[in-house]
Amino acid sequence: MTKATLLAILFFSPIALAQQNLQEAQELLLMGLATTKEIIKNESLAWDKSFYQSLIEDDDANIKLLGYTKILSRSYGLDEKNSLQNIAIELNSMLASEVLSPKSIATIDNLCFSTKLEPFCDHEALFARQNKSMPDNASIYLQRFSLAYKDNNQDEIDQLIKNIAQSTYIDIHMYLHEGFRIKLEEYVKDNPFSKNELAMENLLILGFLHPNSKESEEISDNMENILIFVKVVVAKLREPIPSFKNIWEECNNNEKHEQACLKISELFINKSKSLITALIGHKIKIEIFKQRGNSKELEQAEASRDEYKNYYECVANIMNYRSPYISRKGVEFSKIAEPIEREFGEVALFESLAKLNYDYYSLTDKNINNPENCKKKPQTEDRDRGQTRTSSSSTNTFNPLQK
Repeated sequence: MTKATLLAILFFSPIALAQQNLQEAQELLLMGLATTKEIIKNESLAWDKSFYQSLIEDDDANIKLLGYTKILSRSYGLDEKNSLQNIAIELNSMLASEVLSPKSIATIDNLCFSTKLEPFCDHEALFARQNKSMPDNASIYLQRFSLAYKDNNQDEIDQLIKNIAQSTYIDIHMYLHEGFRIKLEEYVKDNPFSKNELAMENLLILGFLHPNSKESEEISDNMENILIFVKVVVAKLREPIPSFKNIWEECNNNEKHEQACLKISELFINKSKSLITALIGHKIKIEIFKQRGNSKELEQAEASRDEYKNYYECVANIMNYRSPYISRKGVEFSKIAEPIEREFGEVALFESLAKLNYDYYSLTDKNINNPENCKKKPQTEDRDRGQTRTSSSSTNTFNPLQK
């Protein structure tokens, strides 16, 4: 049997996959490719390292930062050129750059508090840049609050609680900088993925989804874009989630902050881009009402939380219907939705993907739920105009924040 025949069987025959387990299918593929999983893994790691080094060498501080974020992760090793001291010097100098985006400032904030860079960072310069660039964003106080809580500095804790409560929105930047995908797509053009890696990823996807012949062929023909999508998703999953534990404990245990903490809960619920922040807001409010002993307030707060959760879970189910995202259409949908998430947040992301998925599958599949059937839609904020809008999915041209 020739190599081409082996690959054709694996790529386009669901029957072959049904007759053998994934391990056997992998062994057959590796035999046809005349390689090993270890070699494919090492090829992939070498490609990743080269790509991230290209980001570090970029002239744009926002892009350079994307590369440093990777090499500071546990899976990457530092070298003499990219030592902690040298990286810290770069990051400290970036804080003076006018082109540095709020997302990048938030990334530096995380790196300077959650990695070995902490002793080398210019924290005062970082605080000053946060205050200058996004003074109304409550997230700029989260790391400072953790430090004050750790030091048991009650005066500073009290002040930071007030600062958070007086903020007008909270964006914890749990999304990728738009430059990541752009640079990744550009790099792939000149540095294609290993054919062996594409073949193995193809096999794993087919083995997981068990698609029909037409779907299998579409996946196989679109593997480069799918692998780009996978790398974008993996990078996004590495985005850090700030700790709200200390704020929660202070609001739960210090009665003098009740009014400020209720303001914080409303801020987190109604003026946030992330689901986790909104849910933390609901939790703070519910616990305060439990301590008040007011059953009516508590019941309303719990109902509001459940309504919020039920809505986004309903939308998420439509978004994930028939596992569409490892497919040609799914990749297209994700590219459309990414800028929506950056501007309007996670709920708008879910809504956009659900609407796109519904419009696509409802033409041939009547089992998919219409997003309009999901219950009350949480409000999202237009931060530029200060107007509250609700999302709509009833028009042919999708606008996740249509009035």
